[in-house]
Amino acid sequence: MHMKKPAKITLFLLSALFVGGNLYLTEKKDSKIEKIERIEEWQQVRIGSIKNVLNKPGVVTPSEEMPIYYDDQAGAFNQFLVKPGDEISNGTDLFEYSPHSIEQEVSRLEAEKSEADNKADSVESHIRDLESLLTQAKSDADEDNPNLEAIYSLEKEISQKELEQELLENESEKLEELIDELNDRPDVVTVKSEFDGYVKEINPTLNNPVMTISSITPSVKGALNEEEIHEVTEGMKVLISSPYDEKKRDGQILNILQMPEKEPDLENETLYPFFIQLNGDESGLHSGNHVNVDIILRESANALLVHKNSVTKAKKNSYSYVLTPSGTVEKRKVKPGIKEGKKVEITEGLTPEEFVVKNAKQVQQKTGSLFTTTLEPKELEKKKVKEAFKKDWRYILRGFLSR
Repeated sequence: MHMKKPAKITLFLLSALFVGGNLYLTEKKDSKIEKIERIEEWQQVRIGSIKNVLNKPGVVTPSEEMPIYYDDQAGAFNQFLVKPGDEISNGTDLFEYSPHSIEQEVSRLEAEKSEADNKADSVESHIRDLESLLTQAKSDADEDNPNLEAIYSLEKEISQKELEQELLENESEKLEELIDELNDRPDVVTVKSEFDGYVKEINPTLNNPVMTISSITPSVKGALNEEEIHEVTEGMKVLISSPYDEKKRDGQILNILQMPEKEPDLENETLYPFFIQLNGDESGLHSGNHVNVDIILRESANALLVHKNSVTKAKKNSYSYVLTPSGTVEKRKVKPGIKEGKKVEITEGLTPEEFVVKNAKQVQQKTGSLFTTTLEPKELEKKKVKEAFKKDWRYILRGFLSR
């Protein structure tokens, strides 16, 4: 028997009223029939290391190159005593010449030695003044004003002046040796190397510099663009890797030149050279080798880490959705820190024991709503979540039975 048309219409209207009424009960403000958030992916906040790295290409170069000069007014050149590629050390004979006048040459060397001694004395006096200022700065420091910047600046300047004094004293000693040698062998003067390295180049035409010596210790050279030079500072840690082996070599930014490598123009990118000092193993690195350089801009060894999608932004703030043990979703204000790949550091707002929604943008409901997940019963105190879930469905069923 077919249902009459009025009966069909009546049944349809009753069904629509039944569904619509219960949707109203579900959606209306302050209703106890809460919506349930379905959480497909979640993760526990974990502790780990993270770093912000700038990757740059680099090339291995000698850490220092020493030009050697010859003054043809001092005497007649005799001969080179080394050849390109020779490994030399401090004190190795480089070349020799015959002075035009022994007395004149001795006087010239003595004048140079006297000048070096005077400069060394002046630097020593400056060091004493700086040490006095450092003592005063440390004395004036307290908890409210630790004076760290002034103390660091003074200590750095003292270190530089001590190095300058040492170099001047070494120069004076070398000049003294030359003077003694002239007095012992007045017919020939031998110029000696002042440090270890390799003979890179010799100029047989005697145009200065007549010789260039490269140090044995390698360094790494790279270049920063206009944006990067504001991010990278001297002293930053770096990791150097070579395509020719699997070693990871440690180093630090030794020097950043503030003048561009080439004359700036409107067409090409401006680049600023930087140099890396290696710490430790230098074997396997040869001058001219191309390497990869990872400059560590920032790092944290014990950071709170979440997936980058666990953090969403609204206006000026960042938020994560925390799954509470009571079975609700809590919208939590957080403060992101270092970002690396798919990881992000959270410096404020979360603890290592908490669980967060892996994709915050998929959360639809307001904070405080119940949630369901694909978790195992033992995880996330599932018992509490399950109890809350049953309670929620009790209200939903009550809505469907209401008139």
